[in-house]
Amino acid sequence: MMNSAPPVRLNERKVTQAGARFIAASGGTIDHIKLVKLMYLLERRALVEWGHPVLNDVYFSLKNGPIPSGVCDLINSTDTFWSKSISKEPKNLLRLIKAVGDDELSAPEKRLIDELSETHRNASGPDMIRYTHGLKEWENPEKAGKGRLPIAIASILEAAKKSPEAAKAVEDEIRARRIARSLFS
Repeated sequence: MMNSAPPVRLNERKVTQAGARFIAASGGTIDHIKLVKLMYLLERRALVEWGHPVLNDVYFSLKNGPIPSGVCDLINSTDTFWSKSISKEPKNLLRLIKAVGDDELSAPEKRLIDELSETHRNASGPDMIRYTHGLKEWENPEKAGKGRLPIAIASILEAAKKSPEAAKAVEDEIRARRIARSLFS
C-alpha cells in the first residue's frame, strides 16, 4: 500500500520566472487560462523528455482540462513573490509588473518555454482548453461527480507512450526526491 504523497514545495521564484517568460513571449500580458495550460504543458514535456519536472507541481484534471495546482494557487495569491511580480488584470489577463530574472531556469528549460510559447502563440484560453482536453491523461471529473481528479505522473508518462514500468520508475524517483527535500527543509 502506498503512503500519502510527500509534500510538494514549489520554488516560487522559478515558477514565477517561468510564468514571466511565457508572459513576455506573449507581449507582456496573457490570458490566465492560457498561462496555466502552458505551464502544464511545460511540466508534461519535461517529464516526458527529461524524466523530471521543471516546476515540481502536482496535477489535476478539472472540467477545463489539466492544471498544475501550485501555479493556480500562486496566480490567486497575495503577498507573494509571484503577486508582487505578476498582476491579475481585468478580463482574466496576467501582466508582468516587475522584472524577475531567469537565473532559476536552466538553458534547456528556457528553450522549452520559448518553444511552447511559439507553438501556441496564436492560441486563446479556450483554444488551450480544447487542446488539453485531447491529452490522454485528462479525465472529465464531472463524469465521476467530482470537481477535480488527481493526475499521477505515471499517467502523464503512460499517455505519452512510456511503458508502465518506466513511468512508475520516474514517478518513484520524483517521489523519493520530494521526500528527501521535505526531510531537509
